[in-house]
Amino acid sequence: MKDKIPATNITQNLMFTRSGIVWATWRIEPVSYSYRPTAQKIDVKNLHQSLFESFEGEVMYSGLIAQSDPTDVVEKMISKVSMEGKLDWLDEVEATLDVLDNIPLNERCFWVSVPLMGKQGVVDQLKDSFAAGLREASDILQLPLRPVSESEIAAAARAARIIEDKFSDSFRLIRATPAEHLWMGLHHQYRGIGNETAAPDLYKKLDPSLVLSGAAFGQPVLDEGGKSDLSPRELKTLQPYKRKFLKVVPDDEPCYQVMLGLTATPMGGMVFPGTEWLHILDAKFEFEVDWVVRVIYQSSKKAKEKNRSTENKLRDQFDQRDGEANEMTGFMADLEQNAKDLSTFHQKMSSSEHIMKATVHAIFAVGAPTAEQAQEMAKILREFYKTKLGMTLWQGLGKQKSWWWGMQPGVAMHQDVRALAQVSTSEDLAGAVPFVSTGFGGEKGIVWGANESTERGTLAFLDLEGQAEGNRSCSVGVSGEMGVGKTMFAKKVAGAVTDRGGRFFAIDQSTTHEWATYGASITDCASLVITAPEYSLDPLRVLGIEDGASAVENLVAMLTNISISSDLGDVLSEVLDPEYMHEHKLISLKAVVDHLKVCDLPDADKLHRKLATLARRKLGKVLFDPALPPFPLDATSLVIVTDGLEYPSDNELENKHLFEQMSVEKIFGRAIRLLAASIGEKVCFQNREQLVFLMISEAQHFTKVEEGNRIIERFLREGRKAKAAVFLDSQTAGGLGPNRSLIPNKMVMRLRDEDLAIEAMHWLGLKAEENPEILRIIKKELSPAGPDERTIPGREGECMAVDAQDRYAKLKVWAPANPDRFAAADTTPELEKTAS
Repeated sequence: MKDKIPATNITQNLMFTRSGIVWATWRIEPVSYSYRPTAQKIDVKNLHQSLFESFEGEVMYSGLIAQSDPTDVVEKMISKVSMEGKLDWLDEVEATLDVLDNIPLNERCFWVSVPLMGKQGVVDQLKDSFAAGLREASDILQLPLRPVSESEIAAAARAARIIEDKFSDSFRLIRATPAEHLWMGLHHQYRGIGNETAAPDLYKKLDPSLVLSGAAFGQPVLDEGGKSDLSPRELKTLQPYKRKFLKVVPDDEPCYQVMLGLTATPMGGMVFPGTEWLHILDAKFEFEVDWVVRVIYQSSKKAKEKNRSTENKLRDQFDQRDGEANEMTGFMADLEQNAKDLSTFHQKMSSSEHIMKATVHAIFAVGAPTAEQAQEMAKILREFYKTKLGMTLWQGLGKQKSWWWGMQPGVAMHQDVRALAQVSTSEDLAGAVPFVSTGFGGEKGIVWGANESTERGTLAFLDLEGQAEGNRSCSVGVSGEMGVGKTMFAKKVAGAVTDRGGRFFAIDQSTTHEWATYGASITDCASLVITAPEYSLDPLRVLGIEDGASAVENLVAMLTNISISSDLGDVLSEVLDPEYMHEHKLISLKAVVDHLKVCDLPDADKLHRKLATLARRKLGKVLFDPALPPFPLDATSLVIVTDGLEYPSDNELENKHLFEQMSVEKIFGRAIRLLAASIGEKVCFQNREQLVFLMISEAQHFTKVEEGNRIIERFLREGRKAKAAVFLDSQTAGGLGPNRSLIPNKMVMRLRDEDLAIEAMHWLGLKAEENPEILRIIKKELSPAGPDERTIPGREGECMAVDAQDRYAKLKVWAPANPDRFAAADTTPELEKTAS
């Protein structure tokens, strides 16, 4: 094999080669796969099968690891954000970039390449052969190659479109650019030493109609066994079997690569799911493994015709050996196994008229700065495939160079590659589910965290604004035990929303008033402590008469336990009629109470006595004291602290007898908390141009009551129209309320109780009996606790998550990257930090 880069010219998605054959390449957009329910995994497999059955003849699939540029993260964090005056967000972006200095980011990218040989007329093929001869002569004479003509480009493009028109809709295929071709070629040359450029997405900025010369690829020196590293004396005692690697020298710095060919698969076939032999590379190995699978497809009709010929040959062999079984037991056993395999293959080929015979030639490649490192990685790979999957990967002696070339589009299939042939079907090949990703979350927005679904280093983004603008709810729900990172993540979201131009309204139930402290540290914050108020929460003064009247009606009904349809309810409704209020200048709750004492409405005095009793209590100050200024709703962050209030138990809410005997303090605590949520609802829905979050921790206190569920349901069903969203967290999934399935961004952190973990899995759309591994992860792997029962430092924020597109992932949620913001959000008591 001549060590010549195959490409002479590249334009559009076409590669013109020295052989005269033109290759067309498309980028494949992968689909998510990890942690999906079994039924969805079968759907993904079927998508692959549909794609594979779009092809006939020779096809090359490439799955290559591409490094990601940290500046891409910056671009995603500031995309569609007007950065003028957003200094806090700029600080977070810069701090995130500093964090990424120590975190390798990469992803697997996929392409399909098809030789266009045979796709044109006979005359065109003769022209191609003649052109290939001219190129050969030019190489020998060291003459410049003739540039490709416009007519040749047009003819090749037409042939490529014929193939493209046959693609199934199962995957999105995008025509590769010249620079993507260049990236692929250079990637093979620099594999393992990281000197290549970043992910090829960046190349989409270049003109796809550019005509690129093959000289751009350079001409690497290929040294099988790295003989150039040995002295003359060492060459005399060379042991080739210990040097089954390829030294590739693209410039001054060499890299060492090992290619492994797939030579055997389990005789009994492979069970799906569980043996996804290409996807598993990203799920199990920390080091990078590239793969190329070259397939020759044949229709079921042609395959069955060939099958009948093979059956006849086998039958003749059986007849010839009849009666010789004792002498030739091994040979007869082989014949019987071949017959069995042939029968199984025939049954599969007969299962559908669309199924294709797939002759598979699979090559894996690892690379490193030293031969020892590359061979160690190859050893780990071989042993895993042998012990876990029953597959043989052969580190072929003398095959390394030919297999390296065999991984490149534009190179004809060498006999060493053809020798790797494994006969399969499009259905069985689909079980490898190669075109899957760790894609999770949005394309931009807040850094959600590190996607730990596989060993690839990728980040997940939470695109809250994008979801809202896309007419979807952007609400978030989190379930998990105490101390696993729920509140830290909530504060990260609230801070990021504020930094990017939005607002948040938090109901703070903590004894430390942590949300009030956090809000004050990041922006102008108005906070109200119910038990020691500096502001009034009187709805009439805070919201105005029109909006406040309905809030007062619900509030008074809860405080006095009267029915809206009762006589006292009629009095309340009449007094709170906006016209009546304007006429009598009832601009506050205190004014309403005073008016009820003197007005002549029936039963007004009874209602007055009930409200006056509440107004005289210390807790009533926040509602009935006209000297307090109204709670300002124009602040960027708003916090209502409900610490110190008493709340009814589940029994008291569910038992009518106990409910009627509840203390005034519990009645007041329940009513005030729902009033706070109601005012938060008004704030969040008032401006359709600004994203505003209502932050509710320990959501079970709100979801126990009808009014609380009504407020949450409105956010989940209608919030997208007004850029209004709710963030809910609870120690149980059930605590997120009866409408929790409507939450688009779902997260489950550690839950060691099995019943609670199963409940949380059901919320994620998973059945525990079908996904025992995920149940184990939620109970035992996420944010593990140490001997002191506290979460091991640094392991907070681990979760199983579902995004707005119903994709699954295992995430490590990131705290704010800005150290000052992190310190403000940290809720760990100083004593705990010292102890840990």
